[in-house]
Amino acid sequence: MLISSPQGSRDKPLKALLVDSWYDNYVGVVALVRLFDGYLGKGQQIVSAHTGLKYDVSEVGVMHPNQIPVDRLNAGQVGYVICGMRKSSEAHIGDTFFQHGKVVEPLPGFEELKPMVRSHLGRPLTLGFRRRLPS
Repeated sequence: MLISSPQGSRDKPLKALLVDSWYDNYVGVVALVRLFDGYLGKGQQIVSAHTGLKYDVSEVGVMHPNQIPVDRLNAGQVGYVICGMRKSSEAHIGDTFFQHGKVVEPLPGFEELKPMVRSHLGRPLTLGFRRRLPS
């Protein structure tokens, strides 16, 4: 089976998709991103297309299987970004990041998550079980 190489160009402005995130007690939110265009490196300023918040990138790297810092991530790569995000609520899965001052069209398909509560209002599912009494 032949797998094609990732599409994208390092020469175009940065366009990165937020795939996942987790919170680290020492560095804050660690974002897992896929770069569609451009490159991302330490010292760059990135902006969230959804929130408009600006962040300074302090570290980028790849997961292999743990975090391994690299100089930069290029178009087509998937890696992590530490950018001073302090709250997990700032990381919206599906959000697009771009370089400060170079606004790009956000990647399609992003929808803000709507919190939901699920409850069951029927009878309890204990029918058919005998109650065991201690001997």
